[in-house]
Amino acid sequence: MDISVADSFYREYFEFLPKGFDDVYILHANSGEVYCFLAYLAKAHIKKTGAQNPLFVATKPYHEDIIKLFFPKARYVYYNMYLTEPRLGVLGDAWTSQGHNFWQIFSQRHFNSVNSNLGQIHYFDAMLNTLGLTREDVNKPEAKIPSSEKKEVIKIAEKIQLNKDKFVIIAPEASTSNLMPVSFWRTLVKELYSKGYDVFINATKLNEIKAKTHSLSYMELFALSSIAKGVISLRSGVSEFLIPSKTKNIILAPRFHWSPLLRAEQCIRGYSVMKLPFIDANQVHEINPELYLSENNLIDKIINLL
Repeated sequence: MDISVADSFYREYFEFLPKGFDDVYILHANSGEVYCFLAYLAKAHIKKTGAQNPLFVATKPYHEDIIKLFFPKARYVYYNMYLTEPRLGVLGDAWTSQGHNFWQIFSQRHFNSVNSNLGQIHYFDAMLNTLGLTREDVNKPEAKIPSSEKKEVIKIAEKIQLNKDKFVIIAPEASTSNLMPVSFWRTLVKELYSKGYDVFINATKLNEIKAKTHSLSYMELFALSSIAKGVISLRSGVSEFLIPSKTKNIILAPRFHWSPLLRAEQCIRGYSVMKLPFIDANQVHEINPELYLSENNLIDKIINLL
């Protein structure tokens, strides 16, 4: 690697920051991998490298919420360079510049390796390999919800007249998995209502599903899920992110849209949340929709798990 690339990158983003940081962690992934790193791996990696004052770099707005949830006292900055910084492709997983160790969480090389070996290695183990850690190094997730966020979601729930004593969150969107038909979600919502549950939809695009909704930050969604009776999600980073909320978590895991020749079971083999550390199998359930003969059979399974 040409050292001038690392130095020009440093000068543009870090030269004029107040001093006092050593190692730099650039969060360059979607919510699932960033959650896994911060919840399970960051403490172990920081201990291994001996960093005293690490700096986290958020490259998507919601990264900031995940940082604050697991490292509320950490120092971080936000730079909008997720898809706009070509040097990250050159710099790779790790490099040193101006006396600082830089770690990219995670590089395109990492993701190419995971996806080219889908089903042969679990994505969490791939993260361990990239970071030079083992499962013995992993920390149990300890999420800290600020009291201000708890108060805010209570206000939101009251504003939209959500039944705080018995409601379910549905998260029907995903960037990787095939979407479930809108008819499925409508029927599921209708069945939940018939069982006495209120329903909150967490979605940015789908508006055909009639249920209560409100725009929430990641932190607010986590706080809301902590008082819900359950979360039903299409497999996405949100599915992982909400696991430490300790509510019932039912995850639908169909095949990935970017590789239609792969069956859902192959995708699950490579990305199953049930293989993450410290998973409570009484609280977290992963379902392959392809194993069910009809929408009604699948909905009956979900209701029974709740």
